[in-house]
Amino acid sequence: MLAQARQLTHDPHADNHVMAAAARTLAARETACAVLIEQIDLWAAVEFGEARATVLHTETLGQLVDRLAAVWTRSRLIANNATGPAASTWARVALHQLGELCTGFDDLITDVERGRRRLPIYQTPTGPDVAA
Repeated sequence: MLAQARQLTHDPHADNHVMAAAARTLAARETACAVLIEQIDLWAAVEFGEARATVLHTETLGQLVDRLAAVWTRSRLIANNATGPAASTWARVALHQLGELCTGFDDLITDVERGRRRLPIYQTPTGPDVAA
C-alpha cells in the first residue's frame, strides 16, 4: 500500500483526490514512525542512562531501528518480487546489506553498554514554544 501511495504521488496523470489521499497516507505513516522513533529513543535514554563515552554515534537508536525496518522491508520486496536473471543477485545484495546493518546494530549496543560509544539525544520538541 505504501509503495502504491508513493507511486501515486509521483504520477503526473493521477487524479488530484487520489493523489491527496496517497499523500495523507504517507504523512500518517511518517508521523507514526516519528512517534515510534521517539519512544525508542526515550527508552534508550532510560535503559542506557547518560553515557560518559566521548565517541558519539551519529544516529539515535530509534533512527537506526527505523533504518533497519526500511532495509528489511526493501530486502523482502526484492526477494519476493524480483524476476529475471539479476533477481537472485539483487536479493543476495539486499540480504547482505540487512546482515551488515544488523551486525552494526549489535556492535553499537555492545559499545554503548561497555561505555565506548554514546547515543545522541534527539527528541521532538513539544510545548507552547514550538511553532506549529
